[in-house]
Amino acid sequence: MVVVEKVEGRRTLVVGVGSFRTGDRGDVTEETAAHLCEEYGFERVDADDGKLEDAQTDEGICGTEMSDGSICDRPATECPYH
Repeated sequence: MVVVEKVEGRRTLVVGVGSFRTGDRGDVTEETAAHLCEEYGFERVDADDGKLEDAQTDEGICGTEMSDGSICDRPATECPYH
């Protein structure tokens, strides 16, 4: 697992991990970390300095990428994309 931090851009929902806003950190796989760093404004963090959020999951959130490129943060049961 790799610790990443959101350093720029809009809110990003990583399915199975949680929602990230600028400054948020989380544990992800090596493959996911590479994708987030390349495409979504994340950076790898060498060592967690106590900022890693313990409860970073947003289960029940839609997470579908919408036509404007943003991520749907509506409850999955209320989302028109389902």
